[in-house]
Amino acid sequence: MIGVEDPRIAWRETLDIEGRLQRNPYGMLAGALAIGFVLGGGLFTRLTARIVAVGLRLGVMALLPAIQQKIVEQQQQGE
Repeated sequence: MIGVEDPRIAWRETLDIEGRLQRNPYGMLAGALAIGFVLGGGLFTRLTARIVAVGLRLGVMALLPAIQQKIVEQQQQGE
């Protein structure tokens, strides 16, 4: 049949895992660790809650200067 491709080959070409691994090995390692963590049942643990809490705190701390600047700009425009 013309134009019919093996689905396994099409899937492999679509994912291009070998190419992604060569272009971004650390990203692939991080993805593999994340998938293993989730599949291993680590998503709803105390450790995950602590990691998320620390991440949120760091994110808020990083955004505070920008938020303060916007508030000051809005106050100055209102005067």
